[in-house]
Amino acid sequence: MPTYRIEYLERIDLLTAEGKKTADAKEKLDNHLASIGVEPKRYFYLEMYVNGEVGGAMVHAEVDPDTESSSGIKRNKLPASDYVIIESTEEDYMKSALGDKTIFRTNDFLKENNFKSIDFPVFERYLDGDTKMVRFFFAVKRK
Repeated sequence: MPTYRIEYLERIDLLTAEGKKTADAKEKLDNHLASIGVEPKRYFYLEMYVNGEVGGAMVHAEVDPDTESSSGIKRNKLPASDYVIIESTEEDYMKSALGDKTIFRTNDFLKENNFKSIDFPVFERYLDGDTKMVRFFFAVKRK
């Protein structure tokens, strides 16, 4: 089951690429970063599912604030804010993305802690041993 916590994060500067598929957006972003010799600190994702498949995606690379953008690569940021951070297995994330409403109780958690979301959530993928995991970041403010 997912775990929830609240943490204050400083602003995170990003470069962002969009695509119909996550891999397409990441490739576009990686090509740009390689062309300017920048190694991203980490990646964040936003995926929209349509009929059980990714129908649109944004891939964000955490970079230094002065990293140059280009055509098709947008400058973006995660604002300095309190964040609800949710960690879960990628398997549970996929079940939820495909319609299972029983796994994540994000709205309940926000309500119980008197927060409201102020932006779309992004997530990062990582390994915990051999387990594929996701970590969601919801920028929030007190109601």
